[in-house]
Amino acid sequence: MATAEQNLAVEIWEEPVRGGYPPEWLMALPWPERSKAWEEVSLPPPIAHLLGARPLDADPGGEAVGTMPASPWLCSPQGRIPLGAIAIVADLAFGMALGATLPPGGGFTTAELSLTRVREPQVGGTLSAHGRLVHGGDRSALTEVKVYDGTEALVAAGTSRLAVFPPLGDLPPVPDAWEPVVWPTYDTPDPWEREPEGEVLDAEVWSGRSGLEVLRAHVVGELPVPPIGRLTGLRITDVAESSATVTMPATEWFCTPARTVQGGVTALIADTALACAIQTTVDRGDSFLPVDIKVNHLRPVFADGRDLVAEAAVTHRGRSIAVAHATVRNADGKPVAVATGSALIGDSQ
Repeated sequence: MATAEQNLAVEIWEEPVRGGYPPEWLMALPWPERSKAWEEVSLPPPIAHLLGARPLDADPGGEAVGTMPASPWLCSPQGRIPLGAIAIVADLAFGMALGATLPPGGGFTTAELSLTRVREPQVGGTLSAHGRLVHGGDRSALTEVKVYDGTEALVAAGTSRLAVFPPLGDLPPVPDAWEPVVWPTYDTPDPWEREPEGEVLDAEVWSGRSGLEVLRAHVVGELPVPPIGRLTGLRITDVAESSATVTMPATEWFCTPARTVQGGVTALIADTALACAIQTTVDRGDSFLPVDIKVNHLRPVFADGRDLVAEAAVTHRGRSIAVAHATVRNADGKPVAVATGSALIGDSQ
């Protein structure tokens, strides 16, 4: 039996995973019946237990709403919620808007995700992503999203291209009756409901060090891990002038009902690497704000528990804007996504 000290040493993503996955026969039902049965026969997926991300509503007309707490757990060292974290609830709404329109057995996956920040979300409220199907085809679909915070202010908007799969023909038959799922009890709240851990940095740190100096201090452990790092395992492992490397474990906590790591989570590690690469070019006392990201997903990310690695480099650094690109690879070195993003640079003078 583990001692109390050993239990305290376990990171959140190393804890036993909570949640479940829908039975295969559920996909044989048309959407309205599938949605109702889903709530009865399946637990929320692991990502819902980790982050509180939940579908709220979806209809066959291609409208959907997903929500996620704008929890302090999501805060970066700057004390703000990264655009990559907002991409998680956006990706939820992107998929729901399409999924509700598909025939029984139909499937999809995120192929491309683009998101632009409008303003900073209020920490402590709820992020609400409103998705809409713009175009649906036999092989691909286009959806759009608007994300609001708890004050009902628009914080981000974007689009997603999704690959559409033909309906599966070998699904198990739908049972005549089914037993409602039994919800387990846990000794602790879900991670997103716990008291946040980690620290954001004081203003004195940013005014006293360049962006590169701050990141180097993170790499060697001189500065504390931010809340989002404590929650997800995001770590800055290497930095140099105009480049950065970030890792994150591909834990099952990030899985959707499809049993793969959510596309928004892949956007999170890409966005973090892009932001860090740009941060290395920022002078002492200057500010920077990532404003957009585009991610092309190349292959599924499976929850094998090993590290994803995102490497980013700055491709343009002007006086007021910087642009960077990144590649995300799995533990076998295969690229799973490529991304580009930009940030506004503020002069301290």
